[in-house]
Amino acid sequence: KQFLDIRIHDQSQLSQTSFQETLEGRITKVYQILSDNNKMARVRLGSEAFDPKVELNLWLFSQNQDYLDFQRQQVSAVNEQSQGFHYAPKNIAATWMRTPEQGMATSVHEAVHVINNGLYGWLERWLNEGLAEYFQDIRVVGQSAQIAIRSEQLEWLKSQGVIDLLELNQILLSRWRGPEAGVSRLYASSWLAVHFLMDEPDLRQALFEFLTETAKEPCATGKSLVDIGKKCPGGLIALNQRYQVWVEGVIDGHSY
Repeated sequence: KQFLDIRIHDQSQLSQTSFQETLEGRITKVYQILSDNNKMARVRLGSEAFDPKVELNLWLFSQNQDYLDFQRQQVSAVNEQSQGFHYAPKNIAATWMRTPEQGMATSVHEAVHVINNGLYGWLERWLNEGLAEYFQDIRVVGQSAQIAIRSEQLEWLKSQGVIDLLELNQILLSRWRGPEAGVSRLYASSWLAVHFLMDEPDLRQALFEFLTETAKEPCATGKSLVDIGKKCPGGLIALNQRYQVWVEGVIDGHSY
């Protein structure tokens, strides 16, 4: 049984019924992928726990001022340059819809943050953003889903320098609040790291066993890539070496 309650509050002029249905279908599929992998991890770990119910209140705005006013009502630190934000305590995600395509991706991205919080609690910034970036362009056809590799972003990231797993594990929160170019590189590197961890069965197994254990203590901080590395032969150092080889190879999209 799936435990996801999506409520879309449409204040925009760009969203049509078909848009909302597609958006809800994509978010539901993300939840299903996460939930299915959680279930398999619990079986391996001998856990009888189950995923908690996740509520999502998704707000859509076409006017930037309306979006900013709503953001000010919910959070103390307003980012006037943002196109989306989430507020986990109220299960809120919100999007400024500049175009339907951007609005779709941003809405899924912010929704994933709320789902992450509901399923796992506190996550390191790289993993929270990496999962949101990974799923934001998901496409659903029937019961299946496709996640393509974003070739332009990959090429840009390689030109700037991919942040490897060892460095990603040590990045302080202050760097996420630094200059825009540096933050874009952090987002892109987090996306690629998650794509890597979802790319092979043994890596996906390690990731979701880690997430399943994380869910037992949702408020605990300090959970890191080292803990994922412990589930792989050779630890984080060997995992990072494998990542560096993978980055230089052919990177494919994923099907679910």
